[in-house]
Amino acid sequence: MWYRIKTIALVAIMITVGALFPKTVLTYQDKILQGKVSKYNINQIEFKTENEIFNILNNISNNNFYYSREIVSGMEKSRAEIYEQEKSFLKIIKEYCSSDLDFENIKYHNESADLYIEDSQNSIYVNDNLNYGISGTSNATASDENKKNSKMQKKIMSEATATKMVIWNCNLEGIEGISINMQIEDATGLVCGFSIDYENVEYTPFITDVEEFVKALGKYYGVEAQINNKNYGQIEIMLSDNNSKKQIIVYMNTDKYGVYFNQ
Repeated sequence: MWYRIKTIALVAIMITVGALFPKTVLTYQDKILQGKVSKYNINQIEFKTENEIFNILNNISNNNFYYSREIVSGMEKSRAEIYEQEKSFLKIIKEYCSSDLDFENIKYHNESADLYIEDSQNSIYVNDNLNYGISGTSNATASDENKKNSKMQKKIMSEATATKMVIWNCNLEGIEGISINMQIEDATGLVCGFSIDYENVEYTPFITDVEEFVKALGKYYGVEAQINNKNYGQIEIMLSDNNSKKQIIVYMNTDKYGVYFNQ
């Protein structure tokens, strides 16, 4: 009887030690790892995120890209998704609009995707290697001259290696005489330019509080926005990206015929 009790007690001790041993080992390993991690100073690395729409606004305002062609495939967003982005941006316009317009009464809308290519890298003029003098006079025939001039004006666009972006051109009609055009960048789905045209002078000024509207644009893009200067309806807007420490200037123009942003 005593032998059985001792055996049972020994088995219980072995089970207890077996259960606690992995936990003890893991705790010891954790302490070792904590000691190693504490020696690494994460503050030595400066993390920066690039605001993609910020660069797109800058490229458009500086005409860094040129129109190539309309495309029907290869877009990231569908027409339905882009239309939802249009309606979302209309809410910002409505909030600061001076007239009580029904922005939900859209009778017609159209969305088309256009390919834009960066001009600085990918416009290559053809050189036909004809031996012409600086004045352009030579013994070559007139047809050769015309051929050369034609080739010199021709551009080769290498879409395979070009820096490209897709912009949706969106038109909305039927909002009580208001015509709205938006340019929406495909990858981000954000408006990168817009125009509001109207014939009714009663809509002037169309934006009630320009400063607040500019702040709303900054919030929409995820950057700081402030008015730098106003001059005869032209509003100079400074956009500042706190993460990348970059700043750009974009313009909004207002007159009795409409409002135009980054056009």
